[in-house]
Formats: sequence, structure tokens, C-alpha cells
Amino acid sequence: MSAPAGPPEPGLQPERTLLAWR
Repeated sequence: MSAPAGPPEPGLQPERTLLAWR
């Protein structure tokens, strides 16, 4: 997926970002 493997972007929920990493 095109999810940044780093700090969650300001605006996106951290939980959603973590789920995107998987």
C-alpha cells in the first residue's frame, strides 16, 4: 500500500495509519 512507513501524517488517525502499514 502507499502508506508512509514513518510518523503518521497530521490529519490522519494514528490507528488508521497503523492498520495501513499491515
